[in-house]
Amino acid sequence: DAPRVWGCAIARRCDSVLPSRFPVDLVVCCALGVDMFDCVFPTRTARFGNALVPWGQLDLKRKDCATDFSPIDPGCPCTTCAHHTRASLHPLIVQKETVACNLIT
Repeated sequence: DAPRVWGCAIARRCDSVLPSRFPVDLVVCCALGVDMFDCVFPTRTARFGNALVPWGQLDLKRKDCATDFSPIDPGCPCTTCAHHTRASLHPLIVQKETVACNLIT
């Protein structure tokens, strides 16, 4: 019975530190030692055309992204950054294509 009670206490504690609305919440939680997240924030943010990058959020709906042929994050080795540019993602985001959300999440 004790492990079940401890598990509930841990779940309640983890739930209270889940990132809520801002990218800085993720950084603060990591600094506090949180290493597991169940958070919709990256997906919700991507749905509105924003990518989470080390320096904050990158709004890929901006007009200047339409002609920016650099990756979302030049230092990122993920498939999206390796194979897609901001310019190639921009029209997908503006036209609200579902694949854009999948790529920038």
